[in-house]
Amino acid sequence: MNKAAWLLCFACLPFAASAQKAFKYAAKVGPVDTSGFYSITLQPDLVAKSKADLSDLRLIDDSGHFVPYVLADGQPAWLDNSVPYISFPVVHIKSSMDTGTTFVVKNTSPTPVDNLDIELKNTAVERTLNLYGSDDLVSWFVIKENIPVQQVLSVNGSHYNQELSFPPSNYRYLKLLVNDKHKGAIKFLAAGTHQQRPLPVKYAEITGAQFVKKDSGKTTYITISPGGNYWMNKITLNVKAPKFYSRNVSLYDISGHGRELLATDALRSGDGGVLTVDVKTGKLLLEIENEDNPPLSVAEVNLFQTERSMLAYLDAGKGYQLLTGDTAAASPSYDLKFFTDSAKNRALKITHDAVVKNSRYVAPISATKTTNERSLIIWAAIVVALLLLTLLTWKMAGEVKKRG
Repeated sequence: MNKAAWLLCFACLPFAASAQKAFKYAAKVGPVDTSGFYSITLQPDLVAKSKADLSDLRLIDDSGHFVPYVLADGQPAWLDNSVPYISFPVVHIKSSMDTGTTFVVKNTSPTPVDNLDIELKNTAVERTLNLYGSDDLVSWFVIKENIPVQQVLSVNGSHYNQELSFPPSNYRYLKLLVNDKHKGAIKFLAAGTHQQRPLPVKYAEITGAQFVKKDSGKTTYITISPGGNYWMNKITLNVKAPKFYSRNVSLYDISGHGRELLATDALRSGDGGVLTVDVKTGKLLLEIENEDNPPLSVAEVNLFQTERSMLAYLDAGKGYQLLTGDTAAASPSYDLKFFTDSAKNRALKITHDAVVKNSRYVAPISATKTTNERSLIIWAAIVVALLLLTLLTWKMAGEVKKRG
């Protein structure tokens, strides 16, 4: 059995290695000291070298196996742990072989809730549940269906928690109905909600950006070069003078042959010179309409990307790295997306090292190159055949001459 296991591992190694050959870039993740869910912050340099939708991003372990992950877009979705937790009174719990397990709580939150933290006895079964709302315990209305029941991820206690996310609701009562008809019941212990509030969007600065400013007539042109094909979500201008100004601006993407209008906005003193944008490009043009006013004195232009991250379960002691840069890659689909509602709020935050060239990368052979190589082989074979035919003809002619 041990020999068979080793043979299987060795047989999988070539496949694991070949799977990495299509990715141009790599970045080491970690270190990972404790097993659990981690939020891996994706630096701008990595995002710049990836496709716009990050579909070519992969996470692998030190054995070369792909590790499931879920992307987060950097918007204010993380739970603020300083916000109070509200425990809901349990109205009733009922287990029926005909319908399933029913768990009803009273919503005592003063504001609409969009999450429910449920406490369950440890279980390792596959079940789904439906969430309903009611104001009178008689008429029930569905809020969300077919929510997977997360299996226990820790053996440190006899119970665990799962957080459910759903559209904001202000029903007086909430009911969970487990789809375990004619199966064993799941034991619910308690439920409550975290009163979430929006957290400010976090940004990562794109370093190394350069700009060139040119004043012409009543218009100022600022060409911005981030130094790569970066994703940009915010631009700030450090305006030194004049003290008071209000200028209309237009922002263009000029990375292609022409220019594409991205946004029109206004720069006003007191606003911090902030412009919002959402584009992945290597060159921008900002036009500032000065009218009869003197041009703005711009000392700095800074670029920012919203903080992006991925959520993954990592094992302590293992090595991990990110791969990207495969233009033919499609977005992976992992089961992990069904089990991250509660994990994302308790994940440990780590990042990755500098992006480097993937040492295993092998450039794909183009169709033109392949055709040319085949043509050369065919012509070489024809030449060899002609030489052989000539040699045979010459030899045969010599034999005929001897006989004559």
